[in-house]
Amino acid sequence: MIDMGLSAISYLPFLMVPTVFIILLLWELIWKGFALWHSAKNGQKYWFIVVLVVNSFGLVPLIYLVFFKNKKLIKKVKKK
Repeated sequence: MIDMGLSAISYLPFLMVPTVFIILLLWELIWKGFALWHSAKNGQKYWFIVVLVVNSFGLVPLIYLVFFKNKKLIKKVKKK
């Protein structure tokens, strides 16, 4: 056999990739879920679309939840 100098430790980064991917996926899913729920509840359809379409590892949902969650849509009532 030819010894290529590879040990079990050299394979460690390849084993960690799926774990990191799953953690990032769960992070995105949790924050996206909260942001989508709040934007739908507040009637902010543009934020809903942005959060739904843009995959940013939780950055867009966090920006929405921190800065724009409490700004509710004010509907103008027409007087007759």
